[in-house]
Amino acid sequence: MKQQTQPAPLVPVVVDTREQLPFFIHPIYDAKITKTVKGLKTGDYSLVGFEDKIAIERKSIKDLYGSLTHGRKRFEAEFERFRDYEFSAVVVEASTHQILHPAQHDRYWRSKTNPASIFQSILSWTVRYPTKWILTKDRLEAEATTYHLLRHYWNAKQPVQQTFEI
Repeated sequence: MKQQTQPAPLVPVVVDTREQLPFFIHPIYDAKITKTVKGLKTGDYSLVGFEDKIAIERKSIKDLYGSLTHGRKRFEAEFERFRDYEFSAVVVEASTHQILHPAQHDRYWRSKTNPASIFQSILSWTVRYPTKWILTKDRLEAEATTYHLLRHYWNAKQPVQQTFEI
């Protein structure tokens, strides 16, 4: 007799209503997730039933620079809220090189902020807060990373799957 395992359930992703460029609009995710759009206390992504346990914040490079300069106080308050979560992460749609040399990657880059100060803030906050920073090469990689973080958390919280014989 063959053993079969039940198919993995769809990952019940929550997208914050304030997320302006949401992930998971590509049809490839239709077979992997269910998507609920609702207001989250903090972060851009979570899981149904775990909204107070897992939070993932997405940042484009432009958002990152803004959040660590003129929006720093609000962003740091978010990191304080993240302390109450079992898992929190900031997934950045940029690599270390892109953060340190933004004009090489965007010919329209106009920020006067010293890129080294942005990178040093990331390093400092990595030590100061339990929130993980994940730098990716681009938006597609950031989206996949966010999906897999949510999926791994979801799977870790599920009861052990039963196998049965047919």
